Amino acid sequence: MIEDIKAEFKIVSNDETTSKRGEYSILFYIENKDNYLLNAGYMMEQVDLLLSEMNIGACWYGMAKAKETKQNDMEFVIMLSVGKCREDDFRKSINEFKRKDLSVILKGDMYTLTQ
Repeated sequence: MIEDIKAEFKIVSNDETTSKRGEYSILFYIENKDNYLLNAGYMMEQVDLLLSEMNIGACWYGMAKAKETKQNDMEFVIMLSVGKCREDDFRKSINEFKRKDLSVILKGDMYTLTQ
């Protein structure tokens, strides 16, 4: 994560967004500086993982918009729509994931990745 980039989360009902999913949304506002989107993705993924531990479903919703596009001089960039899930909605085993092999999506090794 890049330090010195201000960011804030705001939890709102979906009435305050254009989201049609979930009950609430977690809005993410961040200061527009170099690599700010890296911080946004990292921080929101941490929230997503925490929510799944709590049996709360989350959907990254880049198309939906917040009605409030600015917060404390920071801009809205992304939201997670959230709602309570049944425990069996989540995968239990790593074998349930369908993932491409890393060699298909990465070039180089873990220390010298290229795009």
